Amino acid sequence: MNGLSLVFAYSRRLVRREWRRFVLPLLSLTITSFVLVLILLLTGSSAALLSEQARELQGGDVVLESSIPFAGEEILAEASIVPEVVSSQLEFSGTLLSGEETAPFDIQVVDENYPVYGEIVLAFGDFTKVREGEIYLDQNGLERLGIEVGDQVGFGEVMMTVTGVVISEPTSLFGGFRFLPTAFMSQADFARSGVDPALLRAEYVFASKITNLTAAQISTLRALEDSYPNLDVDIAGQDRRGLQFGLETVSDFLIVAVLITAILAAVNVYASTIYLVTIERKSLAILLALGLTKRRLTQILGAALAYVVLLASLLGITLSVLFFNELQGYIASAYLINLPTTGVLFYSLIGFGLVAAIAVMSFVPAVKKSLALNPKQILIGGESADGIKQTYKSIAVTTASTLLPLI
Repeated sequence: MNGLSLVFAYSRRLVRREWRRFVLPLLSLTITSFVLVLILLLTGSSAALLSEQARELQGGDVVLESSIPFAGEEILAEASIVPEVVSSQLEFSGTLLSGEETAPFDIQVVDENYPVYGEIVLAFGDFTKVREGEIYLDQNGLERLGIEVGDQVGFGEVMMTVTGVVISEPTSLFGGFRFLPTAFMSQADFARSGVDPALLRAEYVFASKITNLTAAQISTLRALEDSYPNLDVDIAGQDRRGLQFGLETVSDFLIVAVLITAILAAVNVYASTIYLVTIERKSLAILLALGLTKRRLTQILGAALAYVVLLASLLGITLSVLFFNELQGYIASAYLINLPTTGVLFYSLIGFGLVAAIAVMSFVPAVKKSLALNPKQILIGGESADGIKQTYKSIAVTTASTLLPLI
């Protein structure tokens, strides 16, 4: 029997005979692989979705925002940009009334071109535009005012008819979350209401559709922010704000969760290896006394752990992909949003690499400490002076290995 056959034969026998010693490392590494790959799939898919829908979520290719009125088309003209479609909007918090009921709302005053990208989804029917004398509310707004579609609501000096119930708007993924209900009204009705926008903490928005935006125009737009201190310029695909910025923050936080599971896995692998070597010390001592080298013995123990790593990676990756597919189906049915599937193979390789690195970095100091003894010392349970000196070094190596997820 050659050396390689010997390693595989003895490692298989060791796993079959002492399989209970490998259960804890298997579970720990499986959880680590599952959590890591699932997080990578979710964040990668979400990032791809936000990238695909950047224009819808932002409201246009270029969106200008300010707390004071401004001439959007003139500002774009300074950058030599002629937009295909523009939409002027006014956003503020106001009060709507219906009969004896009043309620605060997030009110959006929009024109006939709103939205530039995407669409407003209604509970019944299709949305075209907000006409004069009409107002659209979400379900929360209807409940706050105690009304239904077709009833009248007032704002300032104008009365409007509730025309539809808004389920979702293009700038809010998954229907969004708001502390206040939402209302959409026309610019004509706002003008007739007699409300002075100067008295409101309003946000003026100018959204534009520009399909061919050059690098020079982008640079000019960036420079315009310095010329107009109160102006905020958002460019789709360039600015990572709102949901995209939030996704990055959440991704960083979730990596810490992977670090926690990795630390537990490293500790379990280290402890289990030490325990296995301790339980099998007589067998190991006999093999060493018969002439088996410590290097070959280390390979046998490493091969036994490799089976655990392969099985844990396979289980973790499979479970994470299945869970992600189930989550995709739920989101598609509940929110009508199709999460893209991206980088499954790449993320699986990352998960396998991390699990293997954790196992190796925890296995090496554990085996090195145990096999530093000669056969006689192993049999009597002694410990060499060199082994004592290397204890702190082994702890340092194991601790450093648990920091791999942060890297």
